[in-house]
Amino acid sequence: MPNKHEEADVIIVNQVTYAARHGYNIIHVVCDDTDVFVLLVHFYNALNIASELLIVPTSPERNVTNIGATLRKHGDIVQHILALHALTGCDTVSSIYGIGKVKAAKVLQKGHVPLL
Repeated sequence: MPNKHEEADVIIVNQVTYAARHGYNIIHVVCDDTDVFVLLVHFYNALNIASELLIVPTSPERNVTNIGATLRKHGDIVQHILALHALTGCDTVSSIYGIGKVKAAKVLQKGHVPLL
């Protein structure tokens, strides 16, 4: 599918959503990028993707991540994942000292949500 966007993270997510809309039942994304993970979780949920979507790491020491299983396990905080990611640092935003992704996710799991 043609794409004129320059950011690889966005192109990957665009290709995944295109594949899911066109009947691919299993989609593997070979990537170790947190930004791609966050975007895939967000759009998997927002677009109600039914395909099995796996992030396959480039290193054998890391685990394959099933996006659907992640969504089912953490569905209560998924609607806030983009805000959490932006507040804890991403490609375009620096992080706040002492507040990492794990700490922020634990706060969300306790029921606290960002006011945006």
